[in-house]
Amino acid sequence: MKSNPPHTIIGQHLLADLAEIKAEHLRDATATTDLLDQALRRAGFQVLDRILHRFSKGGAGFSAVILLSESHASLHTYPEHGWLAFDLFSCGQQDPQAVLDELAQALEAKILKQSLIARRLCPHSK
Repeated sequence: MKSNPPHTIIGQHLLADLAEIKAEHLRDATATTDLLDQALRRAGFQVLDRILHRFSKGGAGFSAVILLSESHASLHTYPEHGWLAFDLFSCGQQDPQAVLDELAQALEAKILKQSLIARRLCPHSK
């Protein structure tokens, strides 16, 4: 019987739901994305670029994606619910938890749930 080789971990993907955030934070795309940008840099991530999209309907939230040399981070806000979806995929040695903790503290948010997923290469990939 042939055993499968172990999957190679290439990164970690942190997903989090944050709540009880003031609506003004969740509508201010520039300021909130700046908070994330600064937290990423303090944690040692290299920011390459960022894209913002402001919505004009619903609660007038926004989505932001920050391209990192280590992968990406994103925010999706729902001001009408006081809620923010966050993810950070890192292929480097930096700590994604430090970024989440700093962001949550700056926004005075409650972290409802979070999960850290080890991203792995398939043993059959070349």
